[in-house]
Amino acid sequence: MRGTPSAAMMVPAASTASDLRPHGGLDPSARPSSVAERVSLAGEQGAPASGQAGSDWTSLLRDLPASLGTGNPDLLAEQLEALLADPNRVYEVIALLESGVLDEDPAATRGAMMLLSAALQYAHQPGAEDAEGGRRLVTTLLESLPRLSPALREQLIGQLSAVAVAGRPVLDLTYLRDIIDLRAGYPDLSDEFSRLFSHLADGLAEDEDRTQFYALLANEGADPVAVRVALAALLEDDEGRFLALAEQLYADAESDELRKAVLGALVTAAPVDRAAEVFGQLAQGAEHAEALILGSRPGGWEALEGEYEHLLNSGSQDTTARQMLVAGMTGASEQRLLDIALRDPDPSVRGQALLTATLTPDRGPAVVELLRDAYARSDDPSVSIPPNVTVFAAENLVRGNVGGARADAVDLLLSMATDEGLDDAVRWQAVSAVRDWAPPGGLDGLVIGGQAVE
Repeated sequence: MRGTPSAAMMVPAASTASDLRPHGGLDPSARPSSVAERVSLAGEQGAPASGQAGSDWTSLLRDLPASLGTGNPDLLAEQLEALLADPNRVYEVIALLESGVLDEDPAATRGAMMLLSAALQYAHQPGAEDAEGGRRLVTTLLESLPRLSPALREQLIGQLSAVAVAGRPVLDLTYLRDIIDLRAGYPDLSDEFSRLFSHLADGLAEDEDRTQFYALLANEGADPVAVRVALAALLEDDEGRFLALAEQLYADAESDELRKAVLGALVTAAPVDRAAEVFGQLAQGAEHAEALILGSRPGGWEALEGEYEHLLNSGSQDTTARQMLVAGMTGASEQRLLDIALRDPDPSVRGQALLTATLTPDRGPAVVELLRDAYARSDDPSVSIPPNVTVFAAENLVRGNVGGARADAVDLLLSMATDEGLDDAVRWQAVSAVRDWAPPGGLDGLVIGGQAVE
């Protein structure tokens, strides 16, 4: 290894990269194939260097944070120089972390993380003799993540995401395949590894990099969580440039899970106005959760309302889009939702407006009146709404209100439960909704489809 390490390189940040000097890289050809072999190798080699404090690995690692605390950069640099002189030693430290030997030794653990940070920065310096040393080290660290304790795994994920040299992160786009394989191989840890996808997208400064990232993501798009996390990171800073690509990924998706992942990224990260527009185009009628997420963002329900008005005024026949847009407008006033329930030409959209209105507690009696009127005039296509939606909305009113509105909603549900002109399934839904709220004897003697209501 050439040069003497700077103490500043202990901080895993791009701003310290200029203080680092190139070295010979890390030789992975000597890397043992298993944790046990690497631990054994560390023991066979004995103390890494004579003349240093301590007689074993843990003592040597404890010395690093202790030296940092003294404020003596030369001492810290000397210790790092000795530890990194043999490239194998970094892999031996990884083996110690995997084995759990350091779990109860915070000082040695901190020293190990300092050493790994130094090794990552050294191995990625321009002019390093082993051009592949950096990649092999990062790959080894990624492979070690599942074998670490949860606390260490979190630290190492943070370190891999933070270390940069010459303004470029060491964990870059070339590791996308490795991270996808890691998540696929350890599904129980997939949420933790998803942070790495966000980091990859955050580190893409150029449009060309972002386009390449998206292309790779589309090709590797079998993992819905990976798609959602990475696509959201792209859309968040994109100002709409990648929305067309998101639409294409949605169109090419071969599973409902993948389509849901694309929509999830869209509604959480894209600019709300554009997100509302694309959401309306992609919605198929079952995206209530995504609509609520978009509607809850700052300016979200207003964006949904604007897109709804655009579709309505343009004469669009896409009733599914209007319905899903209204589903997210929980922040709109009661009167605004009642207006939609009164004037939209489609029963499903009118019903959704009333259903959305009842998601907010303490709605007034006007909502109940509209529900009752729609039920009473079920033969009038300009007023009626689907009867099962009436049940759901009335149940929301029962659960979210007190006083007159609740009592009126209970009466409506009892009327529907006893209405022999309704489909039996709807009547049973009404019974289920009102059972806990009906007055004593309110359901006595009721028979639906030949079965007595108990």
